[in-house]
Amino acid sequence: MPRNRSVALNSKHMKLLIKSVEELQKYIRINKSADFTTYRTFIVDAQVKYIHRFFDEELIDVLEDTDPLFELICRSLAPFSMAMSTDEFSINFGESGHTVTRTVNNAPASDAKIDRAKSSLFERGWDNLDKALQYAIDKKEEYQNWTKIDESKTKLFSSARELQDKGMVDIGYSFLTFYHLRLLIQRIEKTETFMLLPSDLRIQYESELIPEKLLSAMQAYTGSRVASLHTSINTRSQRAHPGNAISAKAEFKPVIRPLYEDLSETGNYFEIQVDFWKNQISETLIEMDKIEPDASTLKWNSADRRIFVAGAKRS
Repeated sequence: MPRNRSVALNSKHMKLLIKSVEELQKYIRINKSADFTTYRTFIVDAQVKYIHRFFDEELIDVLEDTDPLFELICRSLAPFSMAMSTDEFSINFGESGHTVTRTVNNAPASDAKIDRAKSSLFERGWDNLDKALQYAIDKKEEYQNWTKIDESKTKLFSSARELQDKGMVDIGYSFLTFYHLRLLIQRIEKTETFMLLPSDLRIQYESELIPEKLLSAMQAYTGSRVASLHTSINTRSQRAHPGNAISAKAEFKPVIRPLYEDLSETGNYFEIQVDFWKNQISETLIEMDKIEPDASTLKWNSADRRIFVAGAKRS
């Protein structure tokens, strides 16, 4: 049985990070009169869906309330739970069917306002979760029970900072962006980047360090290829649509900057970079005497080659 499913079935025994309305009020706006018994299920669901996905139960169980990581996680959990509860709390269920509450002084919020509020809550949740994850990475020696950190690496990149600095792709040093792009990065590494190497080197570099110059070119190629795919007009995976209705960000959307608003912009600059760094890998392998120069390549700077111009006279 999948781990998250098991957690959901045993939620009564799960350690809740937020246990009262008073604790919720530290992180989000909610009335003191709110019934926490009713709200509790959204805390459970948000903790299972968003928090346990990145922080193991083993780590959560040993976190003290005074731990800075505890508060950072709660600052993420609270807006997530509120966002998840918004739609259901905006209507009533009863014998009369689905109704809304309307009083002399209060009227139901419009769908547009509700959608904007949810978007804001999800944005806060993702931003604070990113901060919590980065804090845990920076202090990993203090959190020995955190095993998810092992899932945040690829063959060529050990962190979001490496993807940005060595892959030369602007992701705002976001751990979440790196995490969500990880499978794409691994696919590019396995099916493209390492396939540019001779077979013996692919085997050799499974256990040995890649020389710095070659590694740098491979990282830059991989970063450019990932950015090219992610920003391409065909995928529209990070296209902005000005003027369209705001949609709640229930799922994290990784962004590689710049965020294109012009649909005619296809990200071809990254494609040009892919070709450039592919050539750099080849040139580096030639310098290392690992591959032979292409026989079709003419080296005009050698002594036995000349450029002939029709009609020219030798002076």
